Amino acid sequence: MHYGNHLEAIYCISGTGSIEDSQADEVHVVRPNIIYAFEKHDAHLLCAETELVLAYVFVPPWGGREVHDETGDLMSP
Repeated sequence: MHYGNHLEAIYCISGTGSIEDSQADEVHVVRPNIIYAFEKHDAHLLCAETELVLAYVFVPPWGGREVHDETGDLMSP
């Protein structure tokens, strides 16, 4: 998943897992107190090993009624 119109950051509150960066072919550990920031609309896959509690931040913020297509871009109304 990636969002073509938003930058994204993820903060892990609890749980464990990994984020696979599809373009860089890298896997990063997800654990409490870790933040991941995607600065280039990076395509990624989040995999949970345990139940994850995450906080997401999007820039610009989501409007709440947005619909994204399979590429992560906004769909036209």
